[in-house]
Amino acid sequence: MAEPQIWHLMRRLKLCKAQDRKYTTLHSGSHPSQSHSPFVRHLRETAGVNDYLSVAGLLELREEIVEFHKEWDDVSLSIDNLIVGPGSKELIYLTMAVFKGQIWLPAPAWTTYKPQACLAGHQARIINQPATQEWKLRAEDVESAVKDIPGPHLMVLTNPGNPSGCAYTRKELEELTVACRKNKVIVLSDEIYARLNYDGDHVCMSKLYPEGTILTTGFSKWSSAGGWRLGYAHFPDSMQALKKAVLSGASH
Repeated sequence: MAEPQIWHLMRRLKLCKAQDRKYTTLHSGSHPSQSHSPFVRHLRETAGVNDYLSVAGLLELREEIVEFHKEWDDVSLSIDNLIVGPGSKELIYLTMAVFKGQIWLPAPAWTTYKPQACLAGHQARIINQPATQEWKLRAEDVESAVKDIPGPHLMVLTNPGNPSGCAYTRKELEELTVACRKNKVIVLSDEIYARLNYDGDHVCMSKLYPEGTILTTGFSKWSSAGGWRLGYAHFPDSMQALKKAVLSGASH
């Protein structure tokens, strides 16, 4: 499998930094700010704790995640349906690895989704979104794509988008919800950039399509904690078998 170009670029940037050369990076997900002080303080205070944790993640952290999304997204998540892992990217891969069905990627898509699907034994199906529709997936695109294709279906939707930067409105997500619910399409909603929505009006897919959405996100972007590798996934009650399979994969 070919090395992602972004890794090559990041190595070159590190070399430039080591040589004290000036450069401007527009590709890296690393935030120039320092990690939030409460994060750093708590890590320092608990650095000596070395007990094995629940595979699902620290209970206190999952409780805080539930409260966080209740405040920011007005959505009720379940502590028992949350899995904390070493970055949301790994949890996305694990979900693909245990999923038995079609993987759909609206494009342009983040560079690792397709290789992840391939590594998980899937041939990802691409749905190209042109600039004329602001690179956004529409309800009719979903209808057309899955028609006559045997399921189950898993659609990876990034909102806000990367690399497009597009952000879906509530109306657009409601229309997608109708199409996905009708065609029994599971949405893996990667919302890692949710708190960076410039208008501050991000709509969480789990609020509109609770029974059919796997929500993934983390702390890398909004809290300048990319190197911490801390992300999480939330599965609805209707996908307990899938959640347990991901937990098993995380354990083994």
